[in-house]
Amino acid sequence: MAVIIPIKDNPNHTLLIELESKMYKFWFKFNVLGNFWTMDIYSEDDVLLLAGVKMVANYPLIFANKNTILPTGDFICEISDVAASIIRDSFSSGKAKLLYLTEVELEAL
Repeated sequence: MAVIIPIKDNPNHTLLIELESKMYKFWFKFNVLGNFWTMDIYSEDDVLLLAGVKMVANYPLIFANKNTILPTGDFICEISDVAASIIRDSFSSGKAKLLYLTEVELEAL
């Protein structure tokens, strides 16, 4: 089952999450000028693995950057209104969710 990653209504925050038996640190930032969220992914010991991933709706976020240091699945920002954009309060209001799906879950889509 997909893991829901909770994003706070805080324009600059970090979160430590276990995915597939490994710990990852996520740094979420909201870009006020562009009106979008980005995420950086770090290893548990603060080594940067991937930076500046723009969080767009209903699209795999890291598929183009797959390598052995990243989780094997992918992240998708699921949004209830497919015509809507992801804005500052989309996650805190419940209109959008950041999901992590394993490879098996992605194949089933």
